[in-house]
Amino acid sequence: GGEDGVPLFCVHPSDGGVLPYLPLREIWPTGHPIWGLRALPGQANEPESVEEMAARYLGELRAVSGRGPVHLLGWSFGGLVAFEMARQLLSAGRDVGHIVLLDSEPLTQSEAEDSEGALVREFGWQLCRRVGADGVEPLPGDWSELTRRVHAEGWLAADDEAQLQQAFQTFCRHVRMGRR
Repeated sequence: GGEDGVPLFCVHPSDGGVLPYLPLREIWPTGHPIWGLRALPGQANEPESVEEMAARYLGELRAVSGRGPVHLLGWSFGGLVAFEMARQLLSAGRDVGHIVLLDSEPLTQSEAEDSEGALVREFGWQLCRRVGADGVEPLPGDWSELTRRVHAEGWLAADDEAQLQQAFQTFCRHVRMGRR
């Protein structure tokens, strides 16, 4: 579409990717730009908080959207960031159109749910949802067993192991940020 309509900025879920938003291109109105804000893990000075992440993304937003209103969409962890972005925009006197939060809630789990095994299991469930395998048997809380299962099910090519590990590390970082 063109650049004359109110833009939509989609904030990544906990794994940092924006591919789940790709189908929106087919239904989003012509003339309204749509942007995906994805995490870039491994860079120097990664954000340490949701507030800092929101401020950085607002810098990117301002670079491409001018001074008019914007719509914000966040899925899961991205909803926390989108909400904080809206709060910061409103504090700065900028118009915010719609704020859409999908499957977002404050992350207040106990320390037991922050264990390595619990995080591996939750990451596995998110991966299942992404590949359309919601009805699978319980997933393991052990990384090597999860990766064996991922390969056995054909959800990931063997040469994508490093990408899966990076997505898991990003997921853990974002879950912990959201809980803080």
